[in-house]
Amino acid sequence: MIMPRNDRAGWRMARVQAADARRELIHPETCGQVGLHLSVVTLAPGVRDHPHWHAMGEKVMYVTEGDGVIACGTDLATEHRVGPGDAVYVPPFAVHAPRNDSDKPFTFVMVANAPMDVSVPG
Repeated sequence: MIMPRNDRAGWRMARVQAADARRELIHPETCGQVGLHLSVVTLAPGVRDHPHWHAMGEKVMYVTEGDGVIACGTDLATEHRVGPGDAVYVPPFAVHAPRNDSDKPFTFVMVANAPMDVSVPG
């Protein structure tokens, strides 16, 4: 069952302007499952997420379009440039902040094993 979610509940990227910046596809509120979370995130040019970490779950970001940077570490000093076909694993408690420093949309599929996880500002 795939049902796009339109209300963006749980959305943490406050600087994202577009209504469809994050589409929730698999989530307890869309289809009743409890062990996974799948969404598609698109960062517009110049947009970055605030540094944060997840208290309960692991996640994987799989880039499908555009180029971006995943900054990580307590001071965000480590940066990984990513593009289509790249996958990034984020363990629990790892501070990270994706950003789009290009002039085209940066889109990635995000899969997490804790759909009701807490994002903590970091």
